[in-house]
This record gives sequence, structure tokens and C-alpha cells, in this order.
Amino acid sequence: MQIVPVTPAVRLFALIALAVGIGGCATAPSGPWNLTEQAIQKSGDPLIARLAEGGYVLYFRHGKTDVEYQDRQDRPGWWKTCNPRRHRPLSDEGRAQMETIGVNMRALRIPVAKVVTSEYCRAVDSGLLLQVMPVVHDAALNHSEAQRYAMRTDVEMVNGLRALFGDKPPAGKNTVLIGHVITVNPPLETVFTSMQEAEAVVLRPLGDGKYEIVGRVPVERWALREKG
Repeated sequence: MQIVPVTPAVRLFALIALAVGIGGCATAPSGPWNLTEQAIQKSGDPLIARLAEGGYVLYFRHGKTDVEYQDRQDRPGWWKTCNPRRHRPLSDEGRAQMETIGVNMRALRIPVAKVVTSEYCRAVDSGLLLQVMPVVHDAALNHSEAQRYAMRTDVEMVNGLRALFGDKPPAGKNTVLIGHVITVNPPLETVFTSMQEAEAVVLRPLGDGKYEIVGRVPVERWALREKG
């Protein structure tokens, strides 16, 4: 596996984009995704609360995307482009989703050791919008279409994912991974084939490519609303 850091130039562009709302990154969320301190205090989600202890891997599917655009698989490295005419980017709602999840993670003091994303722009943007840690990317998290284009077999894909899922974070910390639905044959786990955009699967890593699935966190459980 090759883990590649997002370069300073890319991070600078991302920060500028966060401020002005360009380049596939977001301005502040609006509408039902707004949070208040009172809503956070009333959350009480038992699975999310356990994350404050550390020791987990959170595998997110990227935020909701703009389906008016589709990936153009017509050149080497096509999955790395951020050109909106050549890839499916995050939608405004998707950017709001990921930013809101990050707000919750920080407010609830969920400790994160690292954020690792696929090489797709929508996954990298999702990681940046969390604003919990610097982002690196790993090709093992790429969608199976990109991996097959790069001549990787399903066995190689599964081994790469299992290594990430089973890797224990430092004591008291969690690892955040951001990728896609996982379509390999045979399926890795059924849960990974049915993930919705911005949904997370919580894993307990056991080392040596082994892990346990603890539960699922749909986006609605992060995007908390004030209770009347």
C-alpha cells in the first residue's frame, strides 16, 4: 500500500476553496444541517458515544454527489481529476453533510489519529471538510472501477482493504477512512455493498487484516437536530 500525503499546494487550494466555495469544497452548511450546542448535548447516540474512547476504524463512503456529472474513464489516472466536467463531485448537500459530521466529531471530542481517503476528488474533499486531521490518500481505498483499470485483481483489492480495516490506531485514537461502496467478487462484507453516501461503518480493528463490524452510522445520526 502506498500512502501519499496531500501536498501543501493542494491543502492551500483546499483551504481557499473552503473559504470561497470553489474547487469542489464547501461553504458553511445551511438549512437542516445546522447544529446548535444544545442539539449536541442531547445526542446520546450510544455507538457515536463509544467512539470517544478510541480504538475504532470509521469507514465512510464519501458525501452525497452531484449526479448530473459522471466519471469519464477515458485516460490513465482518470479517477484523480477534480475537473467537474470529468468526474462526479460532491453536491452542496454532500459538502454540508461532511462538514456537519466534522463539527459533531470535534464537539463530541472524538479523537482521530489520521484521515485516509481514496484518490478520488470527492473522497479527498470529504476528508478535508471534516477538518479533524490532515488528509493523506491511499489507492487501496479507490473504487473498484479505478483499481481494475489499474489492473488490480479482486484478491489484491480485498487484501489492501483488510490491511487498512485491521490496522489498530494509537491508544485512545480512531482512524477515519473515506472511500466508496466496495464491489468485489465475492463480496468483502455485505454491509459495504449497500452503504449510502456519507454513511459510516464502525470497525474494531484486530490486527493482521482482521476486524469486527461494530455497527453503522447513517448520516442522519450525525446531522443532529435540536429536539423540541
